[in-house]
Amino acid sequence: MKKKVMFLFNPEAGNSAIEKIVFDIIKNLTIFDCEVTVFPIMPDKGLGSEEILITHAAEFEIIVVYGGDGTLNRVVNIMMHQDIHLPIGYIPGGTTNDFSKAIDENGTIESYCRTIAFGNPFSYDVGCFNGTFFNYVAAFGAFTATSYETSRESKKILGYGAYVLNALSNLPASLTNHTKMKFIHDGVEEEGTFVFGAISNSPSVGGFKLPFHEDSTLDDGKFEVLLVAALDNLEVLHNVLSGVATGNIDPKYVHAFKTDKIKFICEEDTAWTLDGEDGGKHRTVTVEIHPKSMTIMTSKS
Repeated sequence: MKKKVMFLFNPEAGNSAIEKIVFDIIKNLTIFDCEVTVFPIMPDKGLGSEEILITHAAEFEIIVVYGGDGTLNRVVNIMMHQDIHLPIGYIPGGTTNDFSKAIDENGTIESYCRTIAFGNPFSYDVGCFNGTFFNYVAAFGAFTATSYETSRESKKILGYGAYVLNALSNLPASLTNHTKMKFIHDGVEEEGTFVFGAISNSPSVGGFKLPFHEDSTLDDGKFEVLLVAALDNLEVLHNVLSGVATGNIDPKYVHAFKTDKIKFICEEDTAWTLDGEDGGKHRTVTVEIHPKSMTIMTSKS
């Protein structure tokens, strides 16, 4: 019996060859015995992902998403808020695709479609940030605005290089943008001034590996929290950040721990990013985990 597939795709996804890719996805899913109904996400035409999912999700067995991490984030938010718990098939079409790397190795359109048709459902933890859901990271501070401040045209032309160039151009401002805050978790209250912070459910953010133990998984019911202290000496700060990037954490300057809930009370409004998208400015933030609340298809057993 054919698997009924809702196929959502973002026409503005990072790859410029989107027409061919969409055709290849439909072709491969059809070959793998799926019945595919296509829904382009076009909010300006009244075809936003929310309207599509609320109206049509009950007609399908699986929701296939082609786009970047931001597109997936919006779909998952709608599904969580509307209590839609169909499995997701994610075909990455953005420029960094951190979340897809945590789920599966980089693949081809054919292999992603094969996974959707014949793979294994995997239930993973979803984060909740002041009522907004995220798949893999909530972050503030240095470089976190890079993904949503980099122009779409630059992303299409330069791919991940666009993020790197934008980060480098904003390096001095990023490293002097300090955030003073209290943070409360597991009955402990601490405070400090930080240049970067990430509450993550993924081993990488912005294309860079995070320095956590191998036992950290997407379904362990815990976030990996990384907070890097702000330092006036840029040379020392550079060494600390280099150490973080290579997995050598200096506990004098870096907080790294796991928790299922954390609250931040910031001295002033602080800009956050959620899955690489603008998360707004907040003075008080509560982040908590919803264990194994979404399901995605994977090739892993």
